[in-house]
Amino acid sequence: MKGHFIVTILLLGTLISFTNCQVFRKSHKHKRVTSSTTTTTAATITEPVPPPPKPLIEEGKYYVVGNIASGKVLTVEGTNFTRNANVIVAEWNDETSSSQTWLGLKSSKHSKSSRFVLIPSRQVYSNPNSHEYINFTSLGNLPQQTEVLTLDSITGNLTTEAYQHGLSSQEWVIEDGKSGQILIRNLGNNQCIKNFDYKAANIFQKIASFISRLRKPYKAKPGPNPLSTLDCSHADITQKWFLELFSQQKL
Repeated sequence: MKGHFIVTILLLGTLISFTNCQVFRKSHKHKRVTSSTTTTTAATITEPVPPPPKPLIEEGKYYVVGNIASGKVLTVEGTNFTRNANVIVAEWNDETSSSQTWLGLKSSKHSKSSRFVLIPSRQVYSNPNSHEYINFTSLGNLPQQTEVLTLDSITGNLTTEAYQHGLSSQEWVIEDGKSGQILIRNLGNNQCIKNFDYKAANIFQKIASFISRLRKPYKAKPGPNPLSTLDCSHADITQKWFLELFSQQKL
């Protein structure tokens, strides 16, 4: 009788141990699942998306386009607007600002496109006696006689010619030149506008030039050469330009 009692006690002990073990396993499994769920939830939390970068040039705005090397600005040559005028660099002049300010309109419907047609504010149909600024918002409503910045296919110089839809020599890609500077690449020949008139003269060259002018004070200075293009180079300072937003209220 005593032996049966001992066996019964041992069986009960084994059963209790087994039950406790099962409870522990279920509890531990639940903890692992909960921990895994928490980790998954944390992993789904994402950082806020940063705003898109500001475009280098905004469509429908007027800009002064200046050369980094010389500080001179993109200018339609001549006091009276004529067709097929040369485009040069010249010192900024409030009196001729309409030939030195440029309207940029996208030549591609793609929202992120950097291809533009650059239009001087002075046009043949502008009132010569007033500072009139054209206010077009797209290329679709430009008058047929509107002159735009063009790479002349014959001379290789920059001129203004009547706008023709789809003409690659009139489309310009605005590229980031770093540090707030840009390169202006022609879609037709894939080259960038370069200021060939600029020469980095040292102090001795400047003195020699000054003395030469004193000796021949009445000698007419040669006019500035039209701008042209060359293979794009971020290391070439004469190919780098700055954009200054121009307000019509300045006039």
